[in-house]
Amino acid sequence: MHFRFPKGYFSHFWNGMQNPKQSLIALILTVCFMSHVSPVFAEAKKKKSEPSNASYVLLESLGTVAAQGLYLTYMAIGSLSDGFVSQSYDKDTTKTIMTSYVNLSTVCKNQLGKLLREGELSNEDKQIIKNIETTYGYLILQGQAILDFIDTGDTNHLNAFETNRKEAGRRIDKLLNL
Repeated sequence: MHFRFPKGYFSHFWNGMQNPKQSLIALILTVCFMSHVSPVFAEAKKKKSEPSNASYVLLESLGTVAAQGLYLTYMAIGSLSDGFVSQSYDKDTTKTIMTSYVNLSTVCKNQLGKLLREGELSNEDKQIIKNIETTYGYLILQGQAILDFIDTGDTNHLNAFETNRKEAGRRIDKLLNL
């Protein structure tokens, strides 16, 4: 976007100058004015394309909370599953709690998807949020696998649980730079 004066803006100014010396002075003043105005508009454009400090803090906070959410959900799903296998939790308790983990993770994943579709994000931010969203997907699959195992007793669901657990863990480690 370039700054432009409306058509005819200077015509009343230029038309009144018959003297070449006046025209030269007016031209010099105009050049000086524009040399000071252009950087101001360039800086305004630059600020508009760069995230503000508030946006930066917001995105940094979102990343911190998302990392915590991923890590705690990963640990909670694992602990609850271990508790079920060791018979510390019965089927109904495990299903109730695991369903809440899956449902909360689904809400987080869906909201991150909405942010990706509708948010004004840099490519780098989009990639990070996409990674977080994908990792929530693996946590959801992990939790759903244990629910399916509880319902059916089919050990193939335990294999799916383990596959998704490993992938979620790998992705969380990468996101947290562990």
